[in-house]
Amino acid sequence: MLDAALLSDAKTLAYEVAPELRDQPLYIVDASVFDGLLSGQCDCLGWAADGVVTHYDFRSCIGDEWRGPGPIICLRSDEIIEEWPGEHFRVGVLNVLLHEISHVLPPASLPKNDCADLLDTPKIREWQRNKRVEAESLPSPEPGTPADWHGPQFVRVASHLWARSTLAGWNIPSFNLFGGACWYISQAPHFVAALLAEIVTMRTACFGEIVSRPPPEAFTELWGGCLNLYFNRKGNADHD
Repeated sequence: MLDAALLSDAKTLAYEVAPELRDQPLYIVDASVFDGLLSGQCDCLGWAADGVVTHYDFRSCIGDEWRGPGPIICLRSDEIIEEWPGEHFRVGVLNVLLHEISHVLPPASLPKNDCADLLDTPKIREWQRNKRVEAESLPSPEPGTPADWHGPQFVRVASHLWARSTLAGWNIPSFNLFGGACWYISQAPHFVAALLAEIVTMRTACFGEIVSRPPPEAFTELWGGCLNLYFNRKGNADHD
């Protein structure tokens, strides 16, 4: 369970590395807030929703803290503490936070007014629950496909966030920054090095501006090499 102080630190970090997140509500919560709403099939340490769709069950769980549509960052403290035990738990939470924030940047365009009540019906809630169960049961997208949620834009954004946090003195390890299952892109420092000039020159830029520009050639080449590694090993495994 995440205490109030750690949740406050998490929000401070989020705003420090991505100030544009201040322009809309941001919900950073422990997974226990949504207890019973998810099947538990997912073995990830957290998840993120960009806020484009209001999930009414989630809104009800957030309760009085709800301030309208905005990104939701859910941190699964029970799983995080298994991977980051003892004195490492705090930085582990912040490491997962950087990963999840990368999924909601650049921020989506959200309605100014919360019209969720107009569509909040038992049938809509049931439909949303069924869609969540369906989504949890789907296999992870193939790396390199448009559906891949850990693709090059995610890696680029996460690298910028980690570098900004380091420059601000947060001292968060880069270990598994891109996700433990993504072994083929496990070496975050290599991507940071490939993006270093961009990270320095665009350290105060919003992420919409960053991703609108072509990435450095060194980054593109590194990403391509990682995909080749993935498909070469997958091909070898398929023939074993």
